[in-house]
Amino acid sequence: MNKNKLDSLKAESEVFDRIYNEFVVKSYFRFTHETFICFVMEYMYGDFSQILKSYGCFEEPTARFYIAELILAVEHLHSLNIIHRDLKPDNILIDLKGHIKLTDFGLSDICMKMYKQTKRKTFIGEENMGDFVNNLDEVLSPMLMNQISYTLCPESKMKSKRSLNINRKYNNVVGTPDYIAPEILSDSIGYDDNFMGPSLDWWSIGVILFEFLVGIPPFNDDDINKIFQNIIDHKIPWDLLEVGYGEGQISPEAFDLINQLLNPNPKLRLGTRSVEDIKKHAFFIGFL
Repeated sequence: MNKNKLDSLKAESEVFDRIYNEFVVKSYFRFTHETFICFVMEYMYGDFSQILKSYGCFEEPTARFYIAELILAVEHLHSLNIIHRDLKPDNILIDLKGHIKLTDFGLSDICMKMYKQTKRKTFIGEENMGDFVNNLDEVLSPMLMNQISYTLCPESKMKSKRSLNINRKYNNVVGTPDYIAPEILSDSIGYDDNFMGPSLDWWSIGVILFEFLVGIPPFNDDDINKIFQNIIDHKIPWDLLEVGYGEGQISPEAFDLINQLLNPNPKLRLGTRSVEDIKKHAFFIGFL
């Protein structure tokens, strides 16, 4: 096995040992077999990339529910100084009760290096989750997956997700093109790199919320370099969508939350100062 890959897997294994949270997938134990490191994880129903392929997009209450759980998962990671850096539907799993489980910490290498320096296990944040989880269990029935409402989106005017023709100037980019924050791209070509912390994950959550409601990420294109340029130019196709409270529309609250999460200036991006700013947003009134 490639040494860098082996080191990455060892680091990811240590991160799993540090995290204990209702909305992060559990790794029960690991073992080696020949040239492989095997992770034994809790059983999951599937991931949100598969769900979106099947159903197109979500009704707003459903999107709110899952984004709220994702925010709580990311809040827990940030409390441990872990920046995920690769949030996307593929890395958001769903369990048999219909709750999300965040996974894949392979790109959070900067934070994992810190944890290699200690053998102490820490389990933080569970006390912040209890009330929310209890409230969800009261609202949701055991047949959650059968009752959640999905919307089959009409054929989108935007292009489907693909990965092609990456340009040399972006060789150092870490992440998945559609979900990468603009400061990562700016850093790859020599600009300011002072804000490479939690704001990266809040940007990705803004992209995911848009995708949950619309069916495709906001900056998508056939060509990776065009995706990157769309991100740098902040080219969100709001002109293809309607904002309002009618059928097939995005509510003004969702519109505002997405715009604040997708602020190209990481210093001003919602969540950079405090996750409480996201929780108090009008989109989550009565929910978070």
